[in-house]
Amino acid sequence: MLTRFYIVVVLILFLISCDKNQVYFKEIKIENSSWAYQDSIVFSWEMKDTTSAFDLLLHMHHNADMKYQNVYLNVKTTNPDQSEISNLLSLELFQPNGKSNGDCSRNQCEALIPLQENISFPQMGNYSLTLFQNSRDSLITGIQSIALELRRKK
Repeated sequence: MLTRFYIVVVLILFLISCDKNQVYFKEIKIENSSWAYQDSIVFSWEMKDTTSAFDLLLHMHHNADMKYQNVYLNVKTTNPDQSEISNLLSLELFQPNGKSNGDCSRNQCEALIPLQENISFPQMGNYSLTLFQNSRDSLITGIQSIALELRRKK
């Protein structure tokens, strides 16, 4: 009887945790929380839906005592036809007064940063997003992981 109860609880939790609007999610850990200038982070996904609108979100997990208020990234998007778009972005992790722009617990914070909102993908096929840190320092310390989430608009 107790076993049945646990199975039902696990099944309910599984069904609750399913998010039909999340199309893609991948988290990449940064070794030793140190991101070198020459190291890139690549996310790749297949897009089959060319009619819906999506939000592209970046989850950055970092130390609460990071010495950087913001992090500059060069973001390169590669489309299925191999055309590329590059943008330089400043990700504001902290306010000027030192307060985090994300949610913090103990010494760890998660900043949820919208990269693009309400976008569509005109081509079916494989897309990739490559992140290059583009800060003044050749090594940024304090970033634990970066995740990319692709969500279908409701």
